[in-house]
Amino acid sequence: MGRAVVCVVRGEGVRDGAVVTVLVLDDESALLAAIARMLRLHGHRVVAALRATEAAAATRVCVFDAVVADLSAGGLTLCGVVGAPLASRFVFISGGDLDEARKTGQPCLQKPFTYEQLEAAVVSVAVRR
Repeated sequence: MGRAVVCVVRGEGVRDGAVVTVLVLDDESALLAAIARMLRLHGHRVVAALRATEAAAATRVCVFDAVVADLSAGGLTLCGVVGAPLASRFVFISGGDLDEARKTGQPCLQKPFTYEQLEAAVVSVAVRR
């Protein structure tokens, strides 16, 4: 059974240092929880998803400023992201190869990464909105 998603719709124009609404997709539950917790502790609103289907459902009811997505998460394909409405808001993370993801021009973080690297990448895509 899926989890209910509750989201506050944000106004336009995210500024550096502002609260960002972030969708986090990672199929490693411990890492997903850690990333979500770090972002929440720094004041961001977070929706966490273990599967691409959960993430897709969340995008139908929420407006996200940024999407942090593990390329190895079940059901996520780079082809499915490129050209999607949220494509410019992605931050790709992976413990594996990020060469193809880097070609998108979106921020890419190799695991392990620091919170500072994650925060900078999330804010950079949110500000571009």
